[in-house]
Amino acid sequence: MSGMKMQDVECFDDLMQPVPAGVLVLQNNLINALHKAYPTWKDNWHIVIDTRGGIVQIRNTAISGKMGFVMHITKIDPEMRNVVKAAGELFERYNIARGKGVDIRQALVDLKRDQKLEPIYED
Repeated sequence: MSGMKMQDVECFDDLMQPVPAGVLVLQNNLINALHKAYPTWKDNWHIVIDTRGGIVQIRNTAISGKMGFVMHITKIDPEMRNVVKAAGELFERYNIARGKGVDIRQALVDLKRDQKLEPIYED
């Protein structure tokens, strides 16, 4: 891949249509903001950008493959503060510490789970 430029890489959506560069920038900005805010959890974020629906779906797969949060693309602030806040609320929902040095394995072991082994969140 040496000598390959960003414009040489193409990304396609589920309908095999080229993904606009702006979507790739948004995805990169989202993941960078989440990694910076929650470095302990950085390898577990899953982001789906639905440009037709105008939404972003974000999950932390270490917690759950199903639970996360949804935001309208137009409501995401340039500094990603509301995304970081929503991610923090996701951790709060499951009563998980989010600071640096969190023992992820212990946090996940401590999660209350239902019969399907999905985490149960606090009301």
